[in-house]
Amino acid sequence: MKTPVTLLTAVAVASLALLQAAPAHADTWLCDYTGSYTSAGSAGATDFKWQAHWDTSADGYRIGGQFTDATGTAIMDGTCKSGKCWASWNYQSGKYAGKKWYVGGPYADGAGGQSTLTFTWGRSVSDVTSGGTFNASGVCRKQ
Repeated sequence: MKTPVTLLTAVAVASLALLQAAPAHADTWLCDYTGSYTSAGSAGATDFKWQAHWDTSADGYRIGGQFTDATGTAIMDGTCKSGKCWASWNYQSGKYAGKKWYVGGPYADGAGGQSTLTFTWGRSVSDVTSGGTFNASGVCRKQ
């Protein structure tokens, strides 16, 4: 028969193991970005709005949300870690419905929930630079 001290020790060790294996508390941030992107070889820029969510993950942040510009609506889906992000940009409706592009680059957080994205975009996962620039800023709030 186990003594109460042995049982308490076993429970404490098991609890510590579970705590170490459990992911950190998940936080979600909602960000309302406005910005514009340019297309290489074309004049001007296209304005957009992106209602983004940032969810903590075991390896940084998982980002996503609805993106809208004059050509249609897209879903952004990607990850951010150590000040850099990579995401797909998949149009669901409009002129580019069914088309997918990729963005990547640094992000910066500022006072008052301010967030700035300084990305470039391209046509493949391995090429996120040949399409043009993709820049946005907005305010994020913790949920």
